[in-house]
Amino acid sequence: MEDRGIRFTFDFMPIGQEIKKNRESEKMTREQLAEIVGYAPRHIQAIENEGQYPSFSLFVQLVTMFDVAVDRFFFPEKSTKSSVRLKVDALLDEMSENGLQVILAAAVKGFSITASKIGLLSGCIYLLPENEVKTSDIDGTAVTFGYRSMPYGPYDPDTHEPSGYYDMYVAEFEYDGIEYQLVAEQMEAEEVVKVVSSIIVDK
Repeated sequence: MEDRGIRFTFDFMPIGQEIKKNRESEKMTREQLAEIVGYAPRHIQAIENEGQYPSFSLFVQLVTMFDVAVDRFFFPEKSTKSSVRLKVDALLDEMSENGLQVILAAAVKGFSITASKIGLLSGCIYLLPENEVKTSDIDGTAVTFGYRSMPYGPYDPDTHEPSGYYDMYVAEFEYDGIEYQLVAEQMEAEEVVKVVSSIIVDK
């Protein structure tokens, strides 16, 4: 028969500290939180700093409000992901398929994107051969594409010839008041157009 006399103990302090850290990162005071959840600031302090157990309803409210992943506290031996990785996973779950294509291109291939609202981007198009620059319309947005064959080393010590060449594409456009500049290396032109389209059409 199960021994019901054994008392379950759990150190709530790490979860309380995580709640506190996330609350402070959102610039919310303990007094403001107390007013929102309907408890005294001293009770919130005890939960955050003294390991006091909250009621179940308050527990759910706090971990939901501050996006605290509790699995790693209850099952530390099964937790293989950090809180940062869990947050990244949550963001990826909310992204569209087009957005995921952009992330995949950046992670797997030579791809970078820069954006500015105040016009601080340094133009790359002017560095490319004029015959390799053209402007296209994508869903009502003018996008300037450029191409250049880029050498890579090691270089021959006698002839100074490179080991070979790779494709570099640049795309620059302005959308919704933001200037975008994409630089893609070792990607096909169709892939670059797809990435640009995903940014514009997916907005």
